[in-house]
Amino acid sequence: MTLAFRHLLSILCITILLGTSLGAHAQKPGPVSLPEARAIVMELPEVKTWQTERQSRVDTQKAMGEKGAPPVAGVLTGRREVGKAAYWAVTLYDNPQVNPKKWAVFMVRTSDGRIFVEGNDGKPVALDQWRQTVTKPGG
Repeated sequence: MTLAFRHLLSILCITILLGTSLGAHAQKPGPVSLPEARAIVMELPEVKTWQTERQSRVDTQKAMGEKGAPPVAGVLTGRREVGKAAYWAVTLYDNPQVNPKKWAVFMVRTSDGRIFVEGNDGKPVALDQWRQTVTKPGG
């Protein structure tokens, strides 16, 4: 079994396991915990593409015989207050140990799980609005 196939199988298993809790959250809005917020963000199609591209880069490095290549993606989570609203912030980084570059900060409102993305001014932008202006991963 190749490394890429094992990675895809792992993602599929995680998706199935998380799908149950994500579906329950979507049916019953309410307060969202940090682990739930992270799971919601990691299921976004843009984030899945980002993860796949980063894993492909690691697989390429290994195939070329590079030893001890650092991780090419990182996730940092925490709580933020913007105005009177509280959010769980899920920050995605490329090359976190070599040359950290923030790709996006997804902000999940703690009260209802609605997803926003941090704009250039640090304020939340609705996910649909962000999708219209975003540079796709790897672009």
